[in-house]
Amino acid sequence: MREIKFRAMMDRPHFGHEGLWVYLQGVGSDLWFSKNGKYYGDIKQGTECQFTGFQDKNEVDIYDGHILGGENKHIVEWHDDGWVIRSISLDWTTRLKTALFQYDIEIIGNIYEDSGMLNQVEEKGIKND
Repeated sequence: MREIKFRAMMDRPHFGHEGLWVYLQGVGSDLWFSKNGKYYGDIKQGTECQFTGFQDKNEVDIYDGHILGGENKHIVEWHDDGWVIRSISLDWTTRLKTALFQYDIEIIGNIYEDSGMLNQVEEKGIKND
């Protein structure tokens, strides 16, 4: 069974915090902490991301909203009854678990901080739904 955990972007990042992301302290809690254990209460609404239970080739936790690189770029999403990756440049999706076994995949960004990666694909005339 996978670990249930969430992360979100800080609403107002300030000096003394490591990065822009904070992590939920337990299910049913509303206490968000930075990786160094400092409490941070305000999160940017709409950036809450759930852990998929999988890691990339570098053993980094994969959350929904991550952009994965490999041969192509993909976005991690929840679809119907499981985690999938949706190709940015091609018109297909596949189960995340299947893709991790078939491809050499690593996290290269996320949809909240790296939207430029998505725009580059769209500028080449490829539709991004």
